[in-house]
Amino acid sequence: MTAKNPAAIRSAYILLYLLLPLLLITAIWHINPSKYSSPKIIPMMLGALAYTMMNMQLIIASRPKWLEKWFGMDQLYRIHGSLAVIAIAAALIHKGMEPRMAFIPWLSPAGSTALSLFIITSLLAVLFLTPFLRRLLPASSPLFRITGLAPFRYHIQRWIHNITVIAAVIMFIHVMLTPTAKNWSVQSLYILYFGTALSFYLYHRLMRPRFFRHLFAIDQVIPESDQMTTIRMHPIKDSVFSYKPGQFAYFSFRDPALTREEHPFSITSQPGCTDSLSITIKDLGDWTSQAKHLSPGSTVHIDAPYGRLSPLLYPCSGGMILMAAGAGITPMMSIIRYYRETDPLQKILLFWMVPYEKDLICKEEWLEIQTRMTNFTLVPIVSRDPSFPGETGHITPSLIRKYAGLSQMNLSDAQIFICGPANMQNACVDMLHELHVNNRLIHKENFSF
Repeated sequence: MTAKNPAAIRSAYILLYLLLPLLLITAIWHINPSKYSSPKIIPMMLGALAYTMMNMQLIIASRPKWLEKWFGMDQLYRIHGSLAVIAIAAALIHKGMEPRMAFIPWLSPAGSTALSLFIITSLLAVLFLTPFLRRLLPASSPLFRITGLAPFRYHIQRWIHNITVIAAVIMFIHVMLTPTAKNWSVQSLYILYFGTALSFYLYHRLMRPRFFRHLFAIDQVIPESDQMTTIRMHPIKDSVFSYKPGQFAYFSFRDPALTREEHPFSITSQPGCTDSLSITIKDLGDWTSQAKHLSPGSTVHIDAPYGRLSPLLYPCSGGMILMAAGAGITPMMSIIRYYRETDPLQKILLFWMVPYEKDLICKEEWLEIQTRMTNFTLVPIVSRDPSFPGETGHITPSLIRKYAGLSQMNLSDAQIFICGPANMQNACVDMLHELHVNNRLIHKENFSF
């Protein structure tokens, strides 16, 4: 069940993306080739590049599934961030090189306003997605307590990021005021690029939440530990949507315990179960700490599925090694439950890193899985309890090599899936490189910069 050539499809999309500004540049140049002779062509090219990239920001932000299925949401976020930097840099240089057109009212102010809004939203996004910067400015700091601001809260960041659409509208006004917009072909491209981007945004914000979400109802709220809560739910209509083990979804709960903004969580239930779906939420802040207060019967709106952290997308005949820490155990639970029912002889080695033994949830189920799956090896690693009878401390290259050997897996052909905090993922990748594991065998989803 692997894609025939996902790399080729990704390359095709990237090529198409690169051609979009070239199409606009060619149309503008064709109006007056002599006017846009070197070096005058440079500010025009930069302006066209910035305009195209800024519109594409709205398309990527709308989470198009036809694109996400090939790149993964975390990679789309990285592309989203990188292109924002390129667009802002191009716009700044364009602004500095392009002569002021004082005879056109509002042209320069519109461009400057749009650029300023893009810069502000981009800086705040980087601040939100960078763990190091969040630690420097914690939400509990005196600045945020005094002002009442909470810039790191998920729903605040989502609303701040929506300012991008205002910037795109102002940027559209800016280009429509330029002399090039008097040409019908250039004007058509301006309208096409902006209209397409705005359509994606409106679909994402207005149409998808109302007409294209899966509706579920909560059956059970199960406390797994003092920090982990499992939510089991059933579809209100039809059956559970199709998804792969290891994928995630966006959940919006209609319950007094939580605000309605959607949050992403890995699905922990096994794919193929048509009447039930589950997620396990870890208490990581104000919003997630209230998950244990959800009530059975409450409605859940789900946008799914997303993600490429699934063994079904890769050849796993050589076995698979799973590395999980914290809430990173949740996609692994779905993966293992899937193989328990469909291929109990699949070779799976799970390294599960937790602070204390009490954080090892679902103990009885793990015992049952080990009984049914003779090629499954569970290696808990407890970091803060040296009296734990198993492995303690942190994962090391020697531990990886040791248990891969005991599981009869070759690190040169086993697929490796990593999920956990960003620093844990980076450390595991470094260890795997030390063991000469090829990058093509390492799969992770990291939403921090």
